[in-house]
Amino acid sequence: MVKGKVFFREIKVIPDYILAAYSGRASGENAYSADRIHVYNHDGSYVKTLIIGKDITDMAYDNTSNRLFCIFNDENIQFGYIELDGIL
Repeated sequence: MVKGKVFFREIKVIPDYILAAYSGRASGENAYSADRIHVYNHDGSYVKTLIIGKDITDMAYDNTSNRLFCIFNDENIQFGYIELDGIL
């Protein structure tokens, strides 16, 4: 935390990439929920940002399906996945 801002929440290391759920919001009620994922190479180089649009509270990677499963802090969509083929 830097000057009241929360940055990274969850980090998953997958083949070829590091996925880091990111907030960057000021401290407050939703500061700990990330709504985007920063993608890095294994050497730490930034690749891209995936804008999710829902607050991610937890995530897990499934190597077999190449999907990122997420738990969202949203009353309408509480669980979902992101198909990573074609995105990364």
